[in-house]
Amino acid sequence: MNRTPKRIGYVVALVATLLVWSFRMALHGTLRDQAPLLPFVLAVMAAAWWDGFGPGLFATVASLLLGVFFFISPPRSLELDTLESAMNAGIFVVIGVTISSFCEALHQAHRRDTEKQFQLLADSVPQLVWMARPDGHRFWFNQRWYEYTGSTPSEVIGSGWQNFHDPAELTRVQDSWGKALSAGRPWEETFPLRRKDGQMRWHLGRAMPMRDDAGNVVCWFGTNTDISDRIEIEQSLKDADARKDEFLATLAHELRNPLAPISNAVQLWPFVANQPAQLDKLRDVIARQTQQMIRLIDDLMDVSRVTRGKTVLRQETMELRTALDGAIETIEPLLTAQGHQLSVDIPVEPIYVRGDVARLTQVFANILNNAVKYTPAGGEIKIAVERAGDQAIIRMRDNGPGIPVEMLQSIFEMFRQVDQTLSRSCGGLGIGLTLARQFVNLHSGTIEAHSDGPGRGAEFVVRLPMLAAMSRLALTVFPKPKIRALQVRRRNILVVDDLQESAETLADLLRSLGHHVTTRYDGRSALMWAEANHPDVVFLDIAMPGMDGYDVARRLHEHPETASTVLVALTGYGQEEDRRRAGEAGFQHHLTKPTSQRAIESILAALSEAPQQILSAAV
Repeated sequence: MNRTPKRIGYVVALVATLLVWSFRMALHGTLRDQAPLLPFVLAVMAAAWWDGFGPGLFATVASLLLGVFFFISPPRSLELDTLESAMNAGIFVVIGVTISSFCEALHQAHRRDTEKQFQLLADSVPQLVWMARPDGHRFWFNQRWYEYTGSTPSEVIGSGWQNFHDPAELTRVQDSWGKALSAGRPWEETFPLRRKDGQMRWHLGRAMPMRDDAGNVVCWFGTNTDISDRIEIEQSLKDADARKDEFLATLAHELRNPLAPISNAVQLWPFVANQPAQLDKLRDVIARQTQQMIRLIDDLMDVSRVTRGKTVLRQETMELRTALDGAIETIEPLLTAQGHQLSVDIPVEPIYVRGDVARLTQVFANILNNAVKYTPAGGEIKIAVERAGDQAIIRMRDNGPGIPVEMLQSIFEMFRQVDQTLSRSCGGLGIGLTLARQFVNLHSGTIEAHSDGPGRGAEFVVRLPMLAAMSRLALTVFPKPKIRALQVRRRNILVVDDLQESAETLADLLRSLGHHVTTRYDGRSALMWAEANHPDVVFLDIAMPGMDGYDVARRLHEHPETASTVLVALTGYGQEEDRRRAGEAGFQHHLTKPTSQRAIESILAALSEAPQQILSAAV
């Protein structure tokens, strides 16, 4: 039962009536005066079924006139001269009105069901749905609209909806809505809309015109969609992308900084080959700048571990002073170079915490390193430790450039830096404070930044859970290893690395320590040489084309002649997962590039003992 324009319903009534009349005329010779109006009931039923009471009544009247005029005596007359004729006409009218009324009731029930379904659908969607007349008068809103705005129908019907718009944006919205109404084209606009809690939230408004068969707009159907969260997410993604670009540019800058003096030292080396003092100076430059690059890479690896939740703390009962002393020792050369004054105020009575000494040292060193770098030469840096209930509070303050108030929270975000101009001279990747916060959180502590603004200095406050006072004998003590002269036996060593310069320089270092060294640059040739020559130790790169280090290690352990060979993974991959995989492949040791002579000598010195079953690691 389609709801079409009324005139089509009347056309259907007229056509149906004429068809029945034609049929009755064709049978008139047979039927004569019998059932003059009965066939016309079909026309009434068709018209009423098509469009309800109006067309049905129209078909009833038209059928009555045609039937009386053509098929009831006297013919060609509208007079009803007998009681029987009048009764037939009356009964026909009653039947026609009854059928029309019944079909109209069906149509109304259908309309109610359709409207109920539409209402249920409109109320179930998260959008604010509304309808408007062709002139823009809004006459219906879904329940979601009233719940969202906290309004009632009397407050929004007509033009009342405008009261929930931002006055500063309303004129723009009215203009675009008016243009859409005039042109009869779809409308789309973004604007703030007041929620019932008073908060203005951005919405995407859309409206489509509904047209009749003639193309005239009969009403508008519109929706408002809350897009505030999407806008915030998009903005945060843009900010993150911008910080990523800044970070990559900064990373390139920070890596080039140590590479420049290393490159200069290498180029200067031939000119001072006969000047021992100058050679020592160049070696110091290369070593110092190499360590700077290692620290940058280590920080990046720490960030990766933290963001993936892979950081493992090696916690022990420790004295807080131990971590602070380690941090001060780390920044001392830079502190002296800058001419800063450092004052430390720590209670005489020891303060104990449960923590990872290395990570807490890194936390304090990162904070102090920023203070030393950013504070102008000759500045003051203060460290104060105090007890507050069951917490240890560490305050680190400087009289440097300070932090803008709006950045006191975001300063701990990844790649966030106060000074992001090209003229900044202190460097850094913007990840030191991020690591500090993450490590403090892993210790169930908190970290805060305080500053009275630019030029007023900054203070960082770290709070850590404090343990009850205890005897120093209760501490978990790990004595430092004593350094002694080692008599290292000459070993047969194989170095395998697809980067030839890396393999050859390591081989030269091992030869300088008195060992016999052979180099190979791929896994297959290394395996063939090892099976024929049975080396004592193999320093093996992991990531090589063709046969990688894991495959070589497994094959060496499967071969009877090399099953007892000590395997040392020498790789740029230093995550816990990488160490685990190396152990599973048969490596006894894992060194992360670039490694140190001390780490290599320690491994070689231990060869007189039984091969280790547990993977050792060094950086």
